[in-house]
Amino acid sequence: MNIIDVDHSEELAGFERCRQDLWGHEAVRALGLALLPTLAEGDIYAEGDAIGQLESDTQRLLTHVTAVAEATRYTTEFITQRCQNILSAVLHARKIGGDVVIW
Repeated sequence: MNIIDVDHSEELAGFERCRQDLWGHEAVRALGLALLPTLAEGDIYAEGDAIGQLESDTQRLLTHVTAVAEATRYTTEFITQRCQNILSAVLHARKIGGDVVIW
């Protein structure tokens, strides 16, 4: 696996505590997302069709960002920036024919 180094501010999905407090929060799980909530248990290695699922999860969360922010006590700006970083990684992976890893 080749990991492409990027500016760290553009790759963060959050801090370690975000695994439980944000991505694994019941408000996020209630959205019916397939991949993002699994960050609470471990890393995400999205390849093939899973890249599309990751994009779909992220877009759905953004659609409900205000409710998620209220439930998790993270700001909408914090959540939106992390989601934009994930979507940027998805776009870049598609451009180079790669995969997305979130750890």
